[in-house]
Amino acid sequence: MLDVILASPAEAQAQLAVRPVDYVAFCPGGPERFTYAQAAPDGLATQLGRGEVRAFLKPLPSASPLSISRVTR
Repeated sequence: MLDVILASPAEAQAQLAVRPVDYVAFCPGGPERFTYAQAAPDGLATQLGRGEVRAFLKPLPSASPLSISRVTR
């Protein structure tokens, strides 16, 4: 999980393409987002925390504070 969310979006997409992962859930209000942003300022988690949508992730409606996206291939 950390390999994917700390990777650049292009690398995260490549990693997700070879793993049996169908969904990505992220809590943009979670305190760990600051740790992820410090460790990888251009990483996927940092971008998701800013509300940026990546082409390989299709956002799904959610009633929870989680951001849930379907991985598109």
